[in-house]
Amino acid sequence: QFGCDCRALALVQLTNTSGKPELQMPENGAIHFSTLGPDETPVGDSLLDHLHPGVEEALDALYARCPGAAVFPIYVVPPPDVVGEEVVARVRAARSRFVAHDSESFRFGSAMLESANAVYFLPQCESVADSVIGLFETNVELPGAVVLAFDSPWWREQHALDDSNDDTRDERHQQLGMPGQGVVAVLVTHPRLADMLVQTPRQGTIQDPMTPYWEKSGTRNTTSVYLSHLTDAGQDSLLRCEPLARIHRAAIATVTTLPAKRLVLSEAIETLIERAQILSGQVDLASSDVAEDTDATKVAVPKPVSASNCDWLVHNAGGYAFAGHRLASLGNALFRRKLDIDPIGAATNVIVSAGDLGQAGQVAMLATTVAQAANCAGSALCAEFGGNDLLSVFFA
Repeated sequence: QFGCDCRALALVQLTNTSGKPELQMPENGAIHFSTLGPDETPVGDSLLDHLHPGVEEALDALYARCPGAAVFPIYVVPPPDVVGEEVVARVRAARSRFVAHDSESFRFGSAMLESANAVYFLPQCESVADSVIGLFETNVELPGAVVLAFDSPWWREQHALDDSNDDTRDERHQQLGMPGQGVVAVLVTHPRLADMLVQTPRQGTIQDPMTPYWEKSGTRNTTSVYLSHLTDAGQDSLLRCEPLARIHRAAIATVTTLPAKRLVLSEAIETLIERAQILSGQVDLASSDVAEDTDATKVAVPKPVSASNCDWLVHNAGGYAFAGHRLASLGNALFRRKLDIDPIGAATNVIVSAGDLGQAGQVAMLATTVAQAANCAGSALCAEFGGNDLLSVFFA
């Protein structure tokens, strides 16, 4: 049940070939959202040149809401057909430009230190929720991170890089959406960030060099490698940026999602939703049933299903040719789990509303789920269909 918090997000420069995308983000001070019509989008000579203004807009919006986050490492999910070294260089330059204009939050001023300008590639898991949670599981000293994803299948179509035939292209549009583009940045933090900040020495704190190490160990902060770069104002900006929602671990299974297997799909989704409820703490495991085995082991069983713990649904079921049986199975599974939610009226189909975002699609689904959970002041469920055989669900 370990998770991480999302405190701010930016989803910018969305566009697709069918005009302005339908996706809308709830109004919130910690959320930045922008769209572009095809006529408003200049087509750059290279994919990175084309997306770079969006990268700068997303990072600037995130750091404007929480300047202290600029010392956290950035984990990027770039397009598959760009040079990694150039991606890292451009992202580092975009962050350095922001820091140079805000010297109040950083102890090193405008000269950004190497240790405070780290850029890595996000380790990929089967679910984006597990990918971001894994950052804090593998590095317990990490107080926070920025996940940045960007891609533009729309740009590739403008440059006629798609040589597939019409039938193949139409099927792909039904499954993945119309070619689109987007840049997504989310600020995620350790669930104990507030405690980490309290333990970080303030600028006015006087350290006695004669204090024995065993007395220092009680207050020594192992996370200060990042937080020590912040001034008091920078640390306060992190405290003021309250969590939008907590991201919980995903339940994942390999199951066919073909139309002929609707009953199998419905049962699989029901099982995954139950696991996701357990992982998010909505369903407790109680030792109410005790097996009288020879070794006297206790068998943990879920408590009875409670009232609705879901206020919004985010999914990528696809266009009408793919979504019908998937939504029918999903709706049946929600009903059997006693989650009273309309899978049409209280849901976001990112395939239809945003289009094909390429490598940015998973992080965009995560951002949309967090935004809807914050807007409802409750829980949002994300159901991701990966092709015809992979399914993952998680709560925020």
